[in-house]
Amino acid sequence: MRLVLAAAMAAVLCTSAKAQVGVDEFQQFCMATRADRALALAAADKAGWMPIPKAMMDKFPAGEFKDPDARMRSGKDAMLFLIVGHGKPMTMPGEDLQICGVGAAPPSADGFNPAAVEISGVEKFGDSSNGLFFWREEAGKHIRLAVTDVKAAVEAHNFNVIVTHSTEKVAMIMFATQSQTLVKASP
Repeated sequence: MRLVLAAAMAAVLCTSAKAQVGVDEFQQFCMATRADRALALAAADKAGWMPIPKAMMDKFPAGEFKDPDARMRSGKDAMLFLIVGHGKPMTMPGEDLQICGVGAAPPSADGFNPAAVEISGVEKFGDSSNGLFFWREEAGKHIRLAVTDVKAAVEAHNFNVIVTHSTEKVAMIMFATQSQTLVKASP
């Protein structure tokens, strides 16, 4: 019995050592709030995260990302950050998506891709180390979208995407969905 218990504990420890730090925070701050800016920031504040200084936010490469706000937490093994905002992707210039992401430094070897598959319930597009995971929701299930189905899902206001990105220094996972209040942006 002790041998079985020891083997089970070792398996858990080995599995968690390989997992990307920040997955639980992404689930709590981004997925549970459907990328709602105010709710995500409030959850991070309640968890003791601190605002990222303005000098650092001013250097954020916003691009299509509008009104960014962020929080951070650091520990002995990693620094985590939360970023929220909204934006109009170049592929959907008429849509304003809520965006919420968590980053971790340093990243694990696999980054956030394994977590993105588990969270989204769909496989990523392409072979690169970065990932795109598109889905629509139907009867509480995530249905993978083919690239050709994205436009129809957007028009039906049933579009969700997780994007992952990793470098040698940082891993990032972001969730974007159509806003409940910003469904259609003005041109």
